[in-house]
Amino acid sequence: MDNGPLSDLRVIEMGHVIAAPMCGALLSDFGADVIKIERPGQGDMLRVLSARTSDGVGAWWKTLARNKRLMALDWKSEDGRAILRRLVEN
Repeated sequence: MDNGPLSDLRVIEMGHVIAAPMCGALLSDFGADVIKIERPGQGDMLRVLSARTSDGVGAWWKTLARNKRLMALDWKSEDGRAILRRLVEN
């Protein structure tokens, strides 16, 4: 939704499992630009937490990753922190 009430808001979602992805999904439903940050090589646990659909992707992931931009980023590295800072500042 490009013209929702939160369309001028950017959300950096770094949490995992259920609470943060649910919150991010709800914010995105109202137009927020949600960028989901996942650990490289691991991804969010929701990808494998629930029953998988015919394409092998978890049902929770398909539900709660909606309307989000996804990024793999190692925020524990110096380069990763610099990228994260730029995302937050812009």
